[in-house]
Amino acid sequence: MGTAAPLRDFFIRRREVWVLTWPARLLLLALLLGGGLLFARQAGDFLAVNDPSGGEYLVVEGWMPAYTYQAAAELWLGNQIPETIALARLARTCGALAASAFGAGFGGSVWALVQEAEAPAFLEQWRSRYLANFPDRLPKAEFFPTSAGPPLFKV
Repeated sequence: MGTAAPLRDFFIRRREVWVLTWPARLLLLALLLGGGLLFARQAGDFLAVNDPSGGEYLVVEGWMPAYTYQAAAELWLGNQIPETIALARLARTCGALAASAFGAGFGGSVWALVQEAEAPAFLEQWRSRYLANFPDRLPKAEFFPTSAGPPLFKV
């Protein structure tokens, strides 16, 4: 029996531990559940897709992949036509670094950003793909290269 006590003490020790009483545990549980429900109720409005407000601007916070901006603009702004939607998508499939519709809406224009050396080939491919989808637009469709403007500067 003399050697059992040190062996027992190696695996099992007696310690004094402070624990919450049952009323304290219930109070803590109630506070956590109440806080969680309050958060869920408030966060739901923030995270849910809301009805469009009829505004003319789409404000996006955070980082999103490029295709989601176009999808959001199509869904909520309501000021693009099938032609401008197709042009922006076709530009990206033709290799543009970026593309977007702009203008007054229900018409407007689309810009695409490409390397200067790739511009002539890109422009021809973009034009031919667009006219394959919208052959009736041939008389009024204009495609032309232009250089990017200067960065932001103070006037």
